Amino acid sequence: MIFLKILLIDDHEIFASGLSDSLIKCDTSNTIENIYTITSQTSVDLISEKILEMGIDILIIDVNIKKIVEMDGFALFKKIKQKIPYIKTIIITGYDFPLFEYEAYEIGASAFIRKETNSTEIYNILMSVFNGNRIFKNTTENLYPLTDREKEILALYSNGYTRNDISKKLYISPRTLANHLAKIYEKLDVSNYQEMLLKAAKLGYIKELL
Repeated sequence: MIFLKILLIDDHEIFASGLSDSLIKCDTSNTIENIYTITSQTSVDLISEKILEMGIDILIIDVNIKKIVEMDGFALFKKIKQKIPYIKTIIITGYDFPLFEYEAYEIGASAFIRKETNSTEIYNILMSVFNGNRIFKNTTENLYPLTDREKEILALYSNGYTRNDISKKLYISPRTLANHLAKIYEKLDVSNYQEMLLKAAKLGYIKELL
C-alpha cells in the first residue's frame, strides 16, 4: 500500500493546521502517512533538506510566505525545483488572481488551488497529482502575458516612481519607456495610468500590494 507524505508551507498557522486536519478526515483509505507543516521562518536549504530527509511526495506552497522565506511561493518553488526537480508541487493561494494560476502552470507546478476550495476537492486533487496528473482549471483565458521589462515597469509605478525616475533607474530613454507603456496599455486594454495599475493589481501582476 502507498503511504503519502505531504509538506505544507504556509505562514498562517491556523489555516495550515485546519487544512491538515481536514485532509486527514477526507483520507478514508488511509493513504496519507503524515502531513508536515512549515509555518515559521526558515531557509530554502533547510526546506530542501527536510523534503529529502522525510521523503516528501507532495509539496503544498502558499503564494504569500514572506514570513517564512524572503520570497513568494513561486520563487521558492523554482529554487526547490532546481535542487529536487522531481518533486510534485501544488501552489495554493487566497487571492483570486488569474495570473497566479497561469504562472503556476508556466513554472511547472502540478496544480493550482484557491484556499476557499473545499477539503474534499483538495484531497482529490492531491491524489490526482500523486498519480502524475497536472490540475489547472484555467491557464489562458483572460490573461495578458507581459514581458519581464513590462512587469518591472509596473512594479516601479506601483511603488510611486515617476516616469523620469523609471527612465533613470532602468537606463532607458523616455521614448523607450513610452513605447513600453503603450504596449502595457494595449495588453491590459486600458487607456491611462490609474486603469493600468488597477487592472494589473486585479490580475496579480503587482505582488508588492499583497
